[in-house]
Amino acid sequence: MKQEWKKTVGLSALFALLTGLVLWQLVGENGAEVALLLAKLQPKTMALLCLCSLGYMAVEGMGLTILAKNQKETFSFRSGIMAGFYMGAVRAPSFGMASAPALVYDLTRQGLPVEWSAGVASISYGFHKTAVAVVAGVGFLCYGTQVRAVFGENTVFLWVGYGVTVLIVAGLFALCLWQRGHRLLLTFLRRLPRRKIQKAADELEERLARLSSQTRTLLGNKKAVLLAFFFACLKLLFWYAMPYLALCSIQEGRPFSMGEGIAFTALTMALAGVIPTPGGVASVEVIFTMLFSPLVGEPMALALLLAYRFFSYYASCFLAWGVLLVVVGWQKWHLGRGHGQGMRK
Repeated sequence: MKQEWKKTVGLSALFALLTGLVLWQLVGENGAEVALLLAKLQPKTMALLCLCSLGYMAVEGMGLTILAKNQKETFSFRSGIMAGFYMGAVRAPSFGMASAPALVYDLTRQGLPVEWSAGVASISYGFHKTAVAVVAGVGFLCYGTQVRAVFGENTVFLWVGYGVTVLIVAGLFALCLWQRGHRLLLTFLRRLPRRKIQKAADELEERLARLSSQTRTLLGNKKAVLLAFFFACLKLLFWYAMPYLALCSIQEGRPFSMGEGIAFTALTMALAGVIPTPGGVASVEVIFTMLFSPLVGEPMALALLLAYRFFSYYASCFLAWGVLLVVVGWQKWHLGRGHGQGMRK
């Protein structure tokens, strides 16, 4: 465990350095202008962006609750929402690498078996990727004219990237449900000569069987599926509205509507997901700037990018830790107060 922790910290430091280098390259000579634009962010707008971060984590926790209730009916929304904040507390420092382990740990701590906790984390991630693809697809359908007007013939490359995103989502659900594919993969691994691979194949077979069983159990509850997917889509809107809210504070004119802002941000995240980098390192920065620069100019696009990245990732980390500390402090105070009253009786 200690070695894995050191590895995560080392990779996080590397990705932080890479993100800084990418931003430095993107900002370039526009640094002074970008700083002036960010200085125009009003306190009430920053508070609203913080509320969006809190909303994302709370709604994510609601979706987790729906999934966890399939195993433990007494699992409360309060517990699920705290799990959402727990994920938010480690998402930015680990560039998303520790979010799933943190969720498994928290759900296990709250009484779910380890195998079901891992299953909830996997299914939740599948719903998240599906929601990203669906929201981006709706954005394409609703604002396809604006996208084509901005990118012209290059729009075909956006469609190709979106198609790859859909294939990734299909692959995730195939991993959960396609038992024949599981057998083919395991057969291939067991034909390899090394003993370590044979042992890993046995462990993988057990995990795939549990994941397939859990997914089928969940999909059998259509109401739970629809509700969990609704929360997965809803949480994204809290993040995707951030660039438009920041724009409203920085300048008076509106070169795009909130719907367009959400659609273009959704496309950014869908296309960035095609590039397998933790937390969208570099890919989000480059694609966001590419999509928004034709709409508002490069300096403004960079300013909106920095606002979006900061409040969706880093501010949410501080907010999550603040909420968790307050909740833990209140619980300790409440338990101590109840213990003291019991002693007096």
